[in-house]
Amino acid sequence: MKKADTLSCRLDHDIGKEDNKDRILLKKERFRILVIDKGELWKELEDAKEFIEEEVEAALKKGREGWRKEGKVILWKERAYVPDLDTFCKEVLKAHHDQELAGYSGYTKTHELITRNYWWPRLMDNVKQYVKGCEKCQVNKPNRLKKTNHLHLNEISNIP
Repeated sequence: MKKADTLSCRLDHDIGKEDNKDRILLKKERFRILVIDKGELWKELEDAKEFIEEEVEAALKKGREGWRKEGKVILWKERAYVPDLDTFCKEVLKAHHDQELAGYSGYTKTHELITRNYWWPRLMDNVKQYVKGCEKCQVNKPNRLKKTNHLHLNEISNIP
């Protein structure tokens, strides 16, 4: 690496601070916002008192770290606790994986989207199983195997 020459170090040259201050590189019209409506699901979580496990109730009563109640919804580390019931879990999975803006992403992205707002035991296992069973994901999954050529038989020579 060479040092800058004397011509590029002139005092009357701009140093470059705040030279992009008034430039907008990416306009906000170019972005779509993925908003998952948690209104209906939130109401269902409020009414799901009979499906909450005993361990969760005990953690709330003992005041264990991360557990608290906001209204009628139980939160774990600021994420809504979803009772380990197929109907609730599938609704959350469907909302975060099957939307067009969510993009039928793989299990890591779907897991990341869900854990922004929700949590339940065995969440990652459920996400993997759901994505593995998603027909659109399996059809559009890229083939990562190396393509092979057809075998070409060599002729046996008569000369030793």
